[in-house]
Amino acid sequence: MRIRIQKGFWTSKYGLILLGSVFGCIIIAASIFGYYYVKYGHMIDARLSGNILQNTTQIFSAPVEISPAETFTANELTTYLQRVGYRPEADDSALGQYTVNGNTVDIRPSKLSYFAGSNALSVQFGAKTIRAIRPLGGGAEMASAEIEPELITNLFDSAREKRRAAFFPRKTNVSSSIPASTLSASSAPRGMTCGTARTCKGPAPSPCRWRGRIS
Repeated sequence: MRIRIQKGFWTSKYGLILLGSVFGCIIIAASIFGYYYVKYGHMIDARLSGNILQNTTQIFSAPVEISPAETFTANELTTYLQRVGYRPEADDSALGQYTVNGNTVDIRPSKLSYFAGSNALSVQFGAKTIRAIRPLGGGAEMASAEIEPELITNLFDSAREKRRAAFFPRKTNVSSSIPASTLSASSAPRGMTCGTARTCKGPAPSPCRWRGRIS
C-alpha cells in the first residue's frame, strides 16, 4: 500500500520552515507559561500556608560597639543579647546564640543576624568591666568590636510595605492598642538617618519619616 502526498505549499521548503517556526513558538510559549505557573503557584501556596511575613528587608539601628575597660557586666551583655533575639541554646530561628563560661561570654551570630553568621566573639569580663575581646575562632585581642544591633522594623515586597505581626490579649481595644508608628508605613525613629537599607544610625526611637529612599 502506498500513500501519495500531494505536493503543495506546506510540503515545500518554505512551508516546512513556516510550520517549524509555528511549532517552535508554541513550545517556547508553553515553556514560559509552565515556568510562571509553577513559580506563582509556589508563591500562592506559601502565602496560604502562613509564610506571608518572610522575605523581608530588615532595618537595624547602629551596631553596639564595645571595648576593653568599658563598664559593662556579663549579665548586662546577656540581657541585651536576649533582647535583640539571641538565645542561650541553639535555635535555627534565632539571630544568634550566646554561651556563658565563667567570666567569659561567647557570641555566635546566625545567618539571620545583622552580621550574617560572621563576627563571632569571645568577651572576657572583670569585676564590672570588659577585660578582653577576642575573635571566637582565635586571634589577637581586639581594641573594640561590634555586637548585634537592635532590629527597628521590616519592609516587605517591591512596594516596601511595612508590616508587623501584632498579637492582642482577649477583650482588648485594638484601635487603642496599636502604636501610631505601626499604623503608618512611613513612620520611623526620629532623628535617624538612613545610610543604607541595612543600617540606620541615631538616638532613641520616636515617630518621624524616613529620609531618602530605601532600595
